Amino acid sequence: MAWANGLSYYDSVRNVTWTDWRLPQNLPVNGSGVVYEWRWDGSSDFGYNISAPLSAYPDTTASELAYMYYRNLGNKAPLGVSGHEQSGWGLNNSGPFLNLQSTHYWSYGPEYVLSTDREYYFLFSTGEQNVSSRSAAYITWAVRDGDVAAPVPIPGAIWLLVSGLIGLAAIRRKFRK
Repeated sequence: MAWANGLSYYDSVRNVTWTDWRLPQNLPVNGSGVVYEWRWDGSSDFGYNISAPLSAYPDTTASELAYMYYRNLGNKAPLGVSGHEQSGWGLNNSGPFLNLQSTHYWSYGPEYVLSTDREYYFLFSTGEQNVSSRSAAYITWAVRDGDVAAPVPIPGAIWLLVSGLIGLAAIRRKFRK
């Protein structure tokens, strides 16, 4: 968490420095309390299909990494929400991310009350959310609220060029008639 909190990214296009980075969070998927039982139908905070289509809580953003894996990227777990094996599972779509790994990513959630030396992770090779010892060597994905990679505004010169080309096309069409 200290690593993510200490990050700083300078966006030279917008002349802004982004400093409000954090680890992805996971809150209780049911909105009220952590469900500690491992399940495949997305009805628990541990297991597969958290946020997945047709799961118990299909649109929850409580687990940011699960939402990214299942909803934004459209990946699947080895077991579907019915508990049956499904084909095409795994990290098959990494979207616009260049270095997305099929491994464990740390995330941050409510204290794991069954053991205080554990923390949440999300496994991008299978779509599983679980906990592990804090001493495990997993990787992190720094996130922030908002959109760092929002489209860059097109400079006025480009708009002028495009409108000029449209005008020339219109004049050419008029003279052809």
